[in-house]
Amino acid sequence: MRVLELAHKGHLGIRVMKHRVREDFWLPGVDRANEHYVLDCYMSVLSGKSQVTYPSPVDPIEVKNVPWSKLAFDISGPFGVIGGAPKYALVMA
Repeated sequence: MRVLELAHKGHLGIRVMKHRVREDFWLPGVDRANEHYVLDCYMSVLSGKSQVTYPSPVDPIEVKNVPWSKLAFDISGPFGVIGGAPKYALVMA
């Protein structure tokens, strides 16, 4: 389908392709058609942009009154660019 071909130009991934198609068109099963189109694209599969990502579930953590019984790590940033690369911080709580 020419619409999907044009939306996939540049191999920018499933999310961008879905957004491009939704801006101007509505088709039955358009999301599934986008996913199949990208999964069948050799260049997108090689670049890793054919993967559909889903947010990870957030589970509550049981809090104990014992120090250091549970550690949590996260990455925060970016905090600007130094030497051509963005800088991030590893945060522990």
